[in-house]
Amino acid sequence: MGTHNQTESEGEDRASLELQGQQDQLIRAVAAVNPRTVVVVNSGAPVTMDWAEEVAGILQVWYPGQEGGAAISDVLLGVVDASGRLPTTFPKRIEDTPAYPTFPGENGVTRYEESILVGYRHYDSGGPEPLFPFGHGLSYTSFDYCDLSVAPRGSGVDLSLEVSNVGSRRGATVVQVYVRRPES
Repeated sequence: MGTHNQTESEGEDRASLELQGQQDQLIRAVAAVNPRTVVVVNSGAPVTMDWAEEVAGILQVWYPGQEGGAAISDVLLGVVDASGRLPTTFPKRIEDTPAYPTFPGENGVTRYEESILVGYRHYDSGGPEPLFPFGHGLSYTSFDYCDLSVAPRGSGVDLSLEVSNVGSRRGATVVQVYVRRPES
C-alpha cells in the first residue's frame, strides 16, 4: 500500500494523510480473513492507519528504490532484522498535526502559529497521542542497555553505554538519546 507522485511531492502540500482509493478498505478486508496480515507501506511521509490494530505488523519502507523488493522480502522473511526507526511522528489523524488549526490559511497566507511546538515537541507538550512516535521501531530480537556513563566534556558531554543482543536472533538496534535543557 502507499502513495505516489500524484499525491505526494515536495512542491505541494497534501490535503489528506489517508491512503488513496480503497486501500484502507482492502487492508481491513484482508485482515478480517487473515489476522496474520503484514502491511507494507510505501510512502515518503506519514499516512493514517486506523486499521493498525487489526493487522499483525506494518513495515514502512519509504520508497526504497530498485532493490526495495529484495530488501523488503529479507525483512519479512526474517533474513535481516527490521532495525530502522521512524524519523518522524505518525499522527492518528490529520487533525492531530500541529499545523492543522491554521492550515491552509486564508487568501494564500498561512500562519505558522505552532512556534517551536512542531513534530515531536507538539506531542510531548500535551498534544494528542500519536499513532507512532518519532524513533518508534521494532525488532525480531531484544536488546539490553546497561552501564550508562555521562561525563561533561567542554560545552557538551560524552555518553557511553553497553548494548547487548539478549535475544535468540541476530539483530541490530539504534541507540536513541533524547536530551533537553532543564528549563525547557
